[in-house]
Amino acid sequence: MDRILTRIENAVMAVLLFAGLVVGVAAVILRYVFNTGVVWSEGILITVTVWGVLIGASQAIAQGIHARVDVIIDLFPRALRRAVQIVTAIAIVAYCLFIGDAGVRYVAFVRQIGSVSVDTGVPDWITYGIVPVAMAIFSLRYLLEIRRLVLGEADRNGAGDAGRPHPGPQ
Repeated sequence: MDRILTRIENAVMAVLLFAGLVVGVAAVILRYVFNTGVVWSEGILITVTVWGVLIGASQAIAQGIHARVDVIIDLFPRALRRAVQIVTAIAIVAYCLFIGDAGVRYVAFVRQIGSVSVDTGVPDWITYGIVPVAMAIFSLRYLLEIRRLVLGEADRNGAGDAGRPHPGPQ
């Protein structure tokens, strides 16, 4: 499951990167070479950048390089760290599901009222659709992390790893 999700994410990020590059370069050429431009280029560039960043954040979760505060986990004795990590991951899944649900509700509302971006002409529900999509992916990533922790597989994040020197209580 992890490999399939990673491949899909990489493909989506590549498409978004390419789209952003094309739109950005075209906007610069139009502006500085032909002294013209298109008003929607900045809005589209921002949208594909935000989508790409949030999809990339899922990759950070998968690789264990996302921002996290290990200071508190490091205070626990080694025997409890894995349990604390599991509880933390469960809390993160709950938070992602909450934000994802709010995102779904907002996207449905924006779609219902027919809101469209003035700059791009793109329906706003498409732009804001990244929130429930990203939260679903984040939740899946953390559920995979919980599974890995429960099964006792090696910790990619380093916290609780018995093989590394650890400043916390033993």
